[in-house]
Amino acid sequence: MAVWISRGIVVAAALFLVYGASGGPGWTPASDHAVLAIQLQQLAAAPLYGLVASVAACLPAGEVGFRLAVANGLLGALAVAGVLRAARALLPKDPHAGIAGAVVLVVAPPFRDAAGIAGPAMLAAAGAAWTVAFALEHARAPSPRGAVAVIAGIGVTAGGAPWLGLGLGALAGAHAWRAGGEDSRRALAIGAGALGAVAVLWWWRAVGTLPPAGLDAAPLLGATGHGAAAVVVGAGLLGIAFGAATGLPHAAWLAGAIGVAAAHAVLFPQDPVAFLALVAVGVAVIPSALARALPATDRTLIAVAAGLPLAGAAAVAGAALAVEDPGDTPARLATDLTGRAPPGPGMIMASRATTWSALAYARSVAGARPDLDLAPLDADDAAAVNAVRAGNVVVADVPGFGVLRATLAVPRGRGFQIFTDTPPAVRAEVPPPASYATPTGERESVLLALARARHEAVSGRLDGAARALGLANKRFGAADLALLATAQPVHPSLYRFIPVLDGGAPGPWTLELFGDDLAWITGLELDHVAAEAPGERRLHALWRALLLGKIRRTDPALTALGPVAAAATEEMLAAVAQPVLE
Repeated sequence: MAVWISRGIVVAAALFLVYGASGGPGWTPASDHAVLAIQLQQLAAAPLYGLVASVAACLPAGEVGFRLAVANGLLGALAVAGVLRAARALLPKDPHAGIAGAVVLVVAPPFRDAAGIAGPAMLAAAGAAWTVAFALEHARAPSPRGAVAVIAGIGVTAGGAPWLGLGLGALAGAHAWRAGGEDSRRALAIGAGALGAVAVLWWWRAVGTLPPAGLDAAPLLGATGHGAAAVVVGAGLLGIAFGAATGLPHAAWLAGAIGVAAAHAVLFPQDPVAFLALVAVGVAVIPSALARALPATDRTLIAVAAGLPLAGAAAVAGAALAVEDPGDTPARLATDLTGRAPPGPGMIMASRATTWSALAYARSVAGARPDLDLAPLDADDAAAVNAVRAGNVVVADVPGFGVLRATLAVPRGRGFQIFTDTPPAVRAEVPPPASYATPTGERESVLLALARARHEAVSGRLDGAARALGLANKRFGAADLALLATAQPVHPSLYRFIPVLDGGAPGPWTLELFGDDLAWITGLELDHVAAEAPGERRLHALWRALLLGKIRRTDPALTALGPVAAAATEEMLAAVAQPVLE
C-alpha cells in the first residue's frame, strides 16, 4: 500500500510541475541552455544535463524552451520520488512519513522555479535524493546491486553539479564501503571505474569550465529563508537533529549529506535545490516521531495527519504554485532591439547577459535576423569600430560605450545603430518604457528606457529624455516639456556621479532619479524626496541642497549615507568645480 501511495504522490507532483512549466524560452540562463540543446552541446558545469536537454529539445511539442521546462518538471517529480524513497529507507516502520516533506518541497519557491524552467539544478537535486536513498538502503541491506545503485546516483548528481557529486559521492561511497561486504566493495570499485570512463565521455567535448568557487552564503540564505522553503528547512533540520539526538540509525550520516549540500551551495553559489531535497527527507522524522509517541494502532494515519500542519504552514508562509514565466517577453525584447535595424551584413552587440541570451535564442531557435551576427558578450568597442569602418551595420542595446559617443548613435526601435562619425539625420519617435513581464523584464525595460533617455539628453533633447522615461504628461506637464525642450541648462547634471547605494535593482525609482536630474538641470521645481526613498534619490536631493548652499558638506544626513556616498560627493564636487559650505 505504501508503494502505491508514494506512486500517487509522484504522479501528482509530475502533473503539477509539468502543468506549471514555463511556456517560453525564459530568461538567462534558461535560454542559454535551450540554445546549447539545439546545438547539441553540453556545458562542463553540467554535462549530463546537456545530454538530457538535447534529447528533450527533439520532442515534437511546443518551442524549445517549453520542452526543456517540461523535462525539468519530470526531473522534479523524480526528485520527489527520491525524497520519498530516502524517507522510507530512513524510517522503514513509517513508510508514509515522507509525504509531508515531499508535499512541502513541491511548493517551495526555489524547487518550483527550478522545476519550471531549463537548468541543471533539478537534475542535481534528483541525483542527490536518489544517492541518499540508495546509500541508506545499502546500509540496511548491503548488496552488490545496492552498491552499483549508489554509484549510479553519484554519477547523476555529478552530471548536474560536478562538485556536489564529488562531495556527496565521497560521503556516500565511504558509507557504502563501510557498510558492505567484500562483494559490495568489489561492485563499488568496478562501478567507480565505469563512472570514471563515462565521465571522460561526458566532459570530452563539453564547453566552458567547471563552476568556480565563490564562497557566498547569500543565495542560499535568500532562497531558503522565506516562504515554504523556510518551512522545509526548519522542519527538516529539526527532524534530523531530533533523529540524531535520539539515536535514529543513519540520521547522523544524513546530517552529513545535508551539510555537504549546504557547503556546496555556499562554495559554488547557485540554486540550492539539492540542499532543499535532502532537508525534505529530514522532515519525515517529525511525523514518524509523533506516530511512535501517540498510542494509536494506525501509524499510517498518524504519519499522514501529522504532515498536514506542515503543509498548512507552507501555504501560509508562501507556497509557489506557478513559476515566473515571461512568456514571449524575451522574444519581444529581441525584436524591439533588432527589428528596425537596417539589413546586414553586420553585428549585434549586447551589454548585458539577459539581453545577449534573448538575442541568442531568437537567432538560434527562431531564426531571427540571420543577416546580423551576435558578437560575444565581452566584445569591446574596437570590434564595433572595425565593423562600422568595414561598412557593416552595428546594432547595440546602448547608444555608446568605450570610444563610441552616444551622440553618434541613431535609435532603431529600442536599440541603437552605432556610427563612428556624423550619423544620418533620422527623425525617430521616442517611445515610453516597454511593458515587459516578470521582474527581470521590468528591469530590462528600465535599463532600455535609461539608455534612450541618456541618448536624448546628451543630444540636447531633454524633453525627449522625459518621454523616454515615461514621465511625460505624468510628472512633467506640457509647460514643463516645453521648458525642457528650449531652456538652457542652469545646473550641472549630477546623475552620472550617483553611486549604487541601497536602491537595489533598477526600477521605477531609477527613472524618477533621472527625472530629478532633468528637473534640476533646467531649474524646474522639485518635490520633496521622502525619507523612505532609495538612498540614490536622497543623495541627489542632498547634493542639490549642498550646491545651493542650503546644507554643509558635514551635514549628518549626507554623512549617514556612508563612505561610498562620501567618496562620490567628493568626485562630484571636483568635477562641477562649484564652491560649497564647509
